[in-house]
Amino acid sequence: MASCGRLALQLDTNPGPAPDLVLEVYRASTRDRKATLDLWVPAEAVSTPHIWQHVGPPVVYEVAHPWIFRVGLEPGRVLDFAGAVATPDVAALRRFDYAVIGDCTTIAGLEAPFDEEDTAHTFLVHDIAGSDVFTFWESNANTLLHKDPTHPQGFKS
Repeated sequence: MASCGRLALQLDTNPGPAPDLVLEVYRASTRDRKATLDLWVPAEAVSTPHIWQHVGPPVVYEVAHPWIFRVGLEPGRVLDFAGAVATPDVAALRRFDYAVIGDCTTIAGLEAPFDEEDTAHTFLVHDIAGSDVFTFWESNANTLLHKDPTHPQGFKS
């Protein structure tokens, strides 16, 4: 969303003020948003955010849409809430085993978080339920965890 309907982005290698990519986006002003919805959502229901990778040194990662929290649901399902607490039906949740990671040295990488359906800029998210990150890391050191690309989320227009 942008008040002018365009979002200008720059490659990491661009030292000047001119944008390298201008995306047409939903046109709206935050002044048009008259209300907010305060809602607690269980952290395990929130999908991994899309990020950009900036060149270094050091390499820096930036959440592409820091104020957008995605909850994946099966088609036709809704996120129920009572008062200020979301109560998702566990059977309705859709877990994504990938997230988009845009390489900020390429135009396709800059665009990737906005074009989830048609990008090769992804990284895989492994479910470590029942473990902690350090135990999982030690027990799976130097192990290929994923053989093939995952199936990206599809959206109908």
